[in-house]
Amino acid sequence: MIISSGTEKVAVEIKASRRIQSSDITGLESIMKLDPQIKTGVIFSLQHHPTRITPKIINVPIWSL
Repeated sequence: MIISSGTEKVAVEIKASRRIQSSDITGLESIMKLDPQIKTGVIFSLQHHPTRITPKIINVPIWSL
């Protein structure tokens, strides 16, 4: 999913996983390479704590919404 506001875009992915691994971010990384306006990627998952996966991709627990 892509969320946009003006020229800002964020790529969002929802995972039913308790542990995010590097293989889980390949889709976000691919779409971010295709569109340079996408500066940030967010994964919502069942992981317990928010984490920064890469400088541009973060993981947020889905229950924190």
